[in-house]
Amino acid sequence: MSLTSISINVSISQFPTDILVEELFNRIGDHMLDPEPQHDPFLESLTDKEKTDIRMALADTVDMT
Repeated sequence: MSLTSISINVSISQFPTDILVEELFNRIGDHMLDPEPQHDPFLESLTDKEKTDIRMALADTVDMT
């Protein structure tokens, strides 16, 4: 069986804001807690305190449980 892939272009505006907030929350958490985080120049430019502050603010806006 061969695998088929399909590529489509989408605009970020097509995603609900709560999904984007949750994705950012998770990316920051992964960057802080993963032993080998994915390279992300923006997150790497932030201090641990800045990342924690952003993550806490995001958690307060959307139910992250």
